[in-house]
Amino acid sequence: MRVPAFIISPHIQPGTVFQGRLDHTSLLQLLADRFNPGQTYSAAVAARQAQLSRVAEVLLPAAPQVARAPTLPPIPAPGALTTVVPQGGFAGAPGATANALAFHRVALKVAQDHPDLLASPGWAPLATYVHATHPPQSVP
Repeated sequence: MRVPAFIISPHIQPGTVFQGRLDHTSLLQLLADRFNPGQTYSAAVAARQAQLSRVAEVLLPAAPQVARAPTLPPIPAPGALTTVVPQGGFAGAPGATANALAFHRVALKVAQDHPDLLASPGWAPLATYVHATHPPQSVP
């Protein structure tokens, strides 16, 4: 029985349409082609593969060029940040963005519901932001 298949891999030339005939044993033969070149997977697979194409025919002869991941800036050490300013400025600043307003609301909600977190060293930047925008006596 012929089996339709999508072969999606970085090891295939982009835009390639493979018109070969495959069946369920084609993947088994691909394993043999890849890991034991020139050999068959088994006698039963070899008997079926005689009238079929090989998946290996569509694979690139050499490994594809792998795109390098972008270099990310280093993560600052805990306590190295002195303040948190959301992108778009402070919520009260003229022209503050919707993201800045959302950050501001979340910061105040954390201060209200979890004041113990703001006392933790890892949360110092958020505590600095909350205290800069709402002094401790006015935090809701």
